[in-house]
Amino acid sequence: MTKLRCDSAKGRTLAPQRPNAGVEAAYRKALTDLVEEMAASVDYWVKANYRKIVPQVAQDASPASVLQGIMNKLTARWRTRFNEVADELARRFVKQAQSHADRQLSLDLQRNGFAIKFKPSAGYAPNKRPLSAAENVAADQVDS
Repeated sequence: MTKLRCDSAKGRTLAPQRPNAGVEAAYRKALTDLVEEMAASVDYWVKANYRKIVPQVAQDASPASVLQGIMNKLTARWRTRFNEVADELARRFVKQAQSHADRQLSLDLQRNGFAIKFKPSAGYAPNKRPLSAAENVAADQVDS
């Protein structure tokens, strides 16, 4: 079996791994787009329903309760939507981040003279991705 050797008495230190700004930007954009979609939807439905109750405002003392009911329905709808999307967004983000980290480590090993090709162990990716994605989903989900 070939042993890894280092010519330097100090050894070699690989450069620190940095997160990929592009992966982070894509994740942020996906979340921002979803929030903007929600804001536009809420704005549309509140305005549309408010126009329906404007004639009742002078006669009825509870148009606020009608609007509160509409907001409650919209809140429930968007909470469900965010919770559905959170899992897919987290999985995609974790996969992209892990791919970047693996490529970066492989390049660092090559630059520092390692002749072996870096391959994550077969048990690494299947075990770590779901855990990382689950942690990310928990951070993205909206509490009921």
